[in-house]
Amino acid sequence: MAAEGLQNYEENYRKYGVDLAPEVTSEELRKRAAQRTGNQKKKRVKASDRVMILILIIAVGICAFVAICLEAWQSDINYRIYGLNQKAEKITGEIDNLNVKLNGWNQLDEIESYAVSNFALTYPDQDQYVYVVDLKGTSEVNDYVESLAAEQRGAEVQKDVTPAEAASHLLA
Repeated sequence: MAAEGLQNYEENYRKYGVDLAPEVTSEELRKRAAQRTGNQKKKRVKASDRVMILILIIAVGICAFVAICLEAWQSDINYRIYGLNQKAEKITGEIDNLNVKLNGWNQLDEIESYAVSNFALTYPDQDQYVYVVDLKGTSEVNDYVESLAAEQRGAEVQKDVTPAEAASHLLA
């Protein structure tokens, strides 16, 4: 069988040349093309399919438009947040500066110089001093201490308590 196959091969080679196939004329090519197109049915797009394609294109366009609008809205919100953060940092800086200034005012020398320059603070003269020891046992002090104790602590004051002891008791 192998010998017969080789013999057929050689005959076809002599008959048809290198291609080993008969030459095809242009008329035969047209017939073959006509057969192919005849076998294939031409597919037409139905009107309902066209409508569905159009709806799909519109839906994709709407989705793209919504995505762009959402991105723009997000950018606007981020811009506003950035502006608010800048204001917050500025206010934080001002608070820090005011805290530094306030801590400077806590020093007694600063308070004293401010009071002397702005409120005309003066120190009392010797005749304006009142010593607590001189007031010890006076009816005014005892009545005052007793009224403070009654108002603030709700307790009665002992008569033999000094004003200093009563004051320390009230401040405790």
